[in-house]
Amino acid sequence: MPLLPTHALLANDPAKQACYGFKRKSVSDSHIDFSIPLSYNDILNSPPTDIEEKARWALVKKNIHSCVDQGHYSPHSNAYFAYEIGSNSSNIGVIGCISDKDLKIKIVEHEATHTHRVNAFTSYLETVGLQAEPCVIAFKYTIEWQEIEVIIRKLKPYRSFEIQGVPHRIWLIEQNQYDVFNRIYMFFRQSDKPYVLIDGHHRKQAIHHFNREINSADLLSYCLPHTAIKSKSFVWSSQKITPGMVDWIQNVAEIVESAPKQLTKSPIVLFRVYGKWYKIKTQQLQETLLVTDSKLKHEKIKINKHPQIESIQDIDQKNPNTPLLIFFTPISAYQLLHWSKEKLCLPAKTTYMEPKILTGLFLQLM
Repeated sequence: MPLLPTHALLANDPAKQACYGFKRKSVSDSHIDFSIPLSYNDILNSPPTDIEEKARWALVKKNIHSCVDQGHYSPHSNAYFAYEIGSNSSNIGVIGCISDKDLKIKIVEHEATHTHRVNAFTSYLETVGLQAEPCVIAFKYTIEWQEIEVIIRKLKPYRSFEIQGVPHRIWLIEQNQYDVFNRIYMFFRQSDKPYVLIDGHHRKQAIHHFNREINSADLLSYCLPHTAIKSKSFVWSSQKITPGMVDWIQNVAEIVESAPKQLTKSPIVLFRVYGKWYKIKTQQLQETLLVTDSKLKHEKIKINKHPQIESIQDIDQKNPNTPLLIFFTPISAYQLLHWSKEKLCLPAKTTYMEPKILTGLFLQLM
């Protein structure tokens, strides 16, 4: 899978310009000062906000180009960016591009997508014409990659900054740095190991939609070893539960007296039904989650899904009146790589992987 060098624009003041995802907010000021570095979130929320979608994206495109014209982003042609999130003991990944053809053949998706979200991303790409956040793709950590990391760490970082207490370091790897540039290129070109899409399933599908006719856009990607990825689960909850769902859980799961603070490494799906706890201990966690998701859809139960940040006991205490809560053992990046040969797709919003990538740090024009 060739990871191609990118032609991305890099934020000159990342601590001010980059942000974690899009957060909608009300904006009263009708004027934006593009002479100062702006957060990508501020650009997306720029007034007026009460206009139809296509016009909104056209305004966002205009504002982004205003930021570029003001010199807040630096263009880099045909380069890789080595990128480390966290302390010096973390692993280094690489920002590059993957062709649409290789995405279809080489990259394994592990979660289902929602059609409305794919369509929304496609509309954004068609109008704005850039990617503002790379997808995250995992590969198996090897001695060869460790050697590449050692070479990169000897170089002077191009950008060093901190956001929300987390240090970030970026190294610019250009073609004139032949040794490390070529080793990165050949590592991905020669590797026949599986690559798993960790984060960005809707963006990947949107690129396919964008390329359906005459476009040939590559996917901006952050490729990093599986050892750099920390895994958490989502909590599935519902304010409604049907008698059929209750019967199914009681038939397939065993009763437990109380819930643990966290689930262990053993594959478990845990249900709380009207305050009572049930568990399924399984060696086929993938299939169990797919069957559970299918049953929920069959019963027409609307499920809310949120990352499990707190302990199970804390969530239990804060949601005493919720009829249905579902927890399950976190699925690691290593497990996803192992499962990739089977190409079984988990339900949407099953895994929550860190590190989370900043939006607006890199801009890939399409």
